[in-house]
Amino acid sequence: MPGWTYGFNFETESTRPYHGFENSPTHHRVIQYDMMGLKMVVRYEVDACILPEERLEEVDPEPSDLEALTDRLSTMKLGKPLSSPPSLNVVEGGAQIPNSSVLELCTRSSKTGLVDWTDSYPQLFFSQTPLHITAYHDRGTFTRVAREELTSPRLQEVNETLQPGLKKLRRGLEIIQEYVMQHGERGRLSLVCEDMELKVFRRINKDGCLPDEYLKRFE
Repeated sequence: MPGWTYGFNFETESTRPYHGFENSPTHHRVIQYDMMGLKMVVRYEVDACILPEERLEEVDPEPSDLEALTDRLSTMKLGKPLSSPPSLNVVEGGAQIPNSSVLELCTRSSKTGLVDWTDSYPQLFFSQTPLHITAYHDRGTFTRVAREELTSPRLQEVNETLQPGLKKLRRGLEIIQEYVMQHGERGRLSLVCEDMELKVFRRINKDGCLPDEYLKRFE
């Protein structure tokens, strides 16, 4: 039946949660990299990772700008009453997982399910997920698994094909960054896409996404 998928069940049956995080519904990571001169900080969802059990241990990584940001966030007292109090449960634990161990999972029918890499590659590119796993099934019975690395010849060809679009996107992000900087710290802008055209509006309301007491921690 069109629209049916076995992706969630396959992910549940083929992976296991890390000890102490059995009730966590999703896992997200933040990665920082340079995109042709534009510094990117990207949050993305991770399906799974492959790592020998003996390597899952607490480590003391070298400090970075991203970890400094994390340290600042960790000092925030999110329990203070706000107009819309956030619901946040902080659990300390886990281990440092290298990005080289992260992977993306998907499922396809063994009869008709070819992966459209033109559509799938950007997700791997922007998250810098190094490995893509495709599980093929026959009406829900999985028969084989195929892996594709981000650096494989096939995906490098896709990368070359998508370069014009990626460069346009990079320029668009740079323009947005310039607009934000022009309007200063107290400027409030909204991006709205209408009829395939992206427009920038200056908001009258000066309220931000974060309360001032939190923003001051980044000054």
